[in-house]
Amino acid sequence: MIPLNALSIPISNVALGKDIWNVPADDITKFLYLFFWDELLYLGVLPVTKISILLFYLKIFPGAGFRIACFIFIGLNVAYFIAFELVSIFQCTPIEGAWRAWDKEFPAECRNINMQGWMAAIINIVLDLGTLILPLRELWRLNMSWRKKIQIILMFCVGFFVTIVSIVRLQSLASYATTHNITQDYVEVGYWSTIEVPVGIICACMPAIRSLFSQMFPKVFGSTARSKPGYADISNQSKPISSSKASYQTTIQVKTDFSVNSSRSRHHDDSSTIELTNMTPSHHERHHSKPTTPRESV
Repeated sequence: MIPLNALSIPISNVALGKDIWNVPADDITKFLYLFFWDELLYLGVLPVTKISILLFYLKIFPGAGFRIACFIFIGLNVAYFIAFELVSIFQCTPIEGAWRAWDKEFPAECRNINMQGWMAAIINIVLDLGTLILPLRELWRLNMSWRKKIQIILMFCVGFFVTIVSIVRLQSLASYATTHNITQDYVEVGYWSTIEVPVGIICACMPAIRSLFSQMFPKVFGSTARSKPGYADISNQSKPISSSKASYQTTIQVKTDFSVNSSRSRHHDDSSTIELTNMTPSHHERHHSKPTTPRESV
């Protein structure tokens, strides 16, 4: 994302947003060269973002069928990455025709770049929807409070905003690679692409962001898990019970000692008998006998 957004600055300074008739020829070539690399970065970061989300799913959902679906989507995103990167790199023959053939004077043969842009956008939207819908059933089945379920579902709904941005971006592709005023007509596709990528990364980071907010706002984002009836809240540390007159602290310890008596048979050397004898004093002994140290006999 960083180099993708960083390229927006020189692209804007060179020619983006200006009428092509007011831009020097060398700047148009430079603009298309930077746009070529910007396109490759854009097509690469989209599937990588979805793959990171799918890898996160694999860490928290153990179901076999769900994991198979995750691996299928990871494979589809890898295929998307390889296919459209190669198609974009070799969109013209020779490759430099992508930024030098705009004036029809450089000898190059270019494919239907507009169709390539539409196919990349539509397949990306399908993969977005599949990645977002995939965990909803598993999330709904989690044993947690309604408030936490709503928070998690709303967190995933942020991802649908990325899909909406992708759909809106489709309108800007109408003139992609077909307009004769590329420096002016590429503005819309440029800023929608720049918005889509960071929003997708924010969506991938939402679980970690929620953990951060739970530390800052524990009442709102803290744990809301409900304890099951019949289970006590046991703590390793004893807690004092305070009153207006005094403070009391009670510690109860239960200790059981056993002695181990081992006797080996004289006639069978390969066998032995282990006897466990309870060494805990009886109720009568605890009140009348002196405390003794634990003993062990073997």
